[in-house]
Amino acid sequence: MSKTYITRPPLGWNSYDGFGCHIYEELCLRELAAFARTYVPHGYEYFVIDSGWFAEQEVMEADGYQLPVVQYADPDHVCIDAYGIQTPAPTFFPNGFAPLIEFCRANGIKLGLHLMRGIPRKAVEQNTPIKGTNYRARDIADVEDTCAWCSYMYGIDMGKPGAQAYVNSVMEQFAQWGVEFVKVDDVTHRPAEVEGYIQAVANASGPICLSLSPGNDSNKRYLDTYRNAAMCRITRDIWDHQDDIDVTFDSWKSWQGLERDDFYPDLDMIPFGELCLLKRSANFKKGANANFCAGDRMHHICHFTEAQKETFITQRAMAASPLMIGGSLESMDAHSIRLFTHPDMLACNRNGVAGRNIRFSPDGLEIFITPERQMDATGQQRYEGAAGGWLGIFNVTGHEITTSLSRSVLGLRREWDQASIAGYCLRNIWRGDAVVLGPDEELRVDIPPHGVAFYRFDQCT
Repeated sequence: MSKTYITRPPLGWNSYDGFGCHIYEELCLRELAAFARTYVPHGYEYFVIDSGWFAEQEVMEADGYQLPVVQYADPDHVCIDAYGIQTPAPTFFPNGFAPLIEFCRANGIKLGLHLMRGIPRKAVEQNTPIKGTNYRARDIADVEDTCAWCSYMYGIDMGKPGAQAYVNSVMEQFAQWGVEFVKVDDVTHRPAEVEGYIQAVANASGPICLSLSPGNDSNKRYLDTYRNAAMCRITRDIWDHQDDIDVTFDSWKSWQGLERDDFYPDLDMIPFGELCLLKRSANFKKGANANFCAGDRMHHICHFTEAQKETFITQRAMAASPLMIGGSLESMDAHSIRLFTHPDMLACNRNGVAGRNIRFSPDGLEIFITPERQMDATGQQRYEGAAGGWLGIFNVTGHEITTSLSRSVLGLRREWDQASIAGYCLRNIWRGDAVVLGPDEELRVDIPPHGVAFYRFDQCT
């Protein structure tokens, strides 16, 4: 039933952290140009437009941007076709998605869209027909099933005749547009609907990478269902504060080892660079009541220190999480670009094995190891004592830590391997220095507050 079309964690960009629910064609083309220039050469391929692409709203001009006057899309704002399928809003995408698809295909990029689960309320009010059937929107809608934070959709009763046909029609329309990534939101707590979208992806005429969201409702008892998608969020929305990093550590530990070659738990987007570009307090006085769908967050540059950013991206590399950049690509800072495009970070992520926590933090250090793919005699992935891989020593405190760590504490040997391994070569990925660690030697580390020592390790020959 599954058609995930991936073999490694997806790499790409999502518009939400930078532009909320209100990105439009001109901004997309500018961001696409930066994406093609800087990130595609390093393997990034998915360019995802988040929620709001279908919302026809009153707009104003401010700071060189086109801004909606209201923040959230009302049910009446949703543009639909004759079959109740959402369509691009003419104000934001006057040419549909054709110019974006053309640019994407010319530059090796795959376009993605956000989709709220269910069926638009407008379609139910109009009782639109379901394409290819004798059923209509009211036959499948569950009007008691609504989302607490989104007002324009009803849930679908997947047990009703016509329900799967409607979901199929949506995914097929996306495939015909040329969309190759779909992020379905508010769905992880609804396994029947998850299965419906998975089936619709399998039925579609073109390849679609299916992403499930949001993470605060993801439940491991539905893991077998989630694994028929390409990725599933396992955190709440993550932003640029230390508590977001802490939450990510907890989620990583909880889901470690549950990835597969065609399915990856998702630690959410990476909020580096310029964020919330369309939400500026001065614009409220000009008539834009609220123009970013992210609570009270305002336009700003990522709050993380360089050490926190290194921790953040190392988490995602070692956890084999999809890498979805969140900030504006056009204005991205040099340090963030270095982190996003570092070949060692990308090699760790593309290895596709989620690292495991081998040491908890009695002294403020958390140690994770991500081995290269290497099965032992029982057919299980080997972690401690691996011949090569990546090591993350995370300082989870607000003060600098200097200490020395043995090979056994680092997970670089198992007791019965000690005599057979003369030494390990360790290269610090973010700092560039290297060391050879013999059987009885310890690794000395000096890690800034909330920072990380990220190493590539190999057995010495």
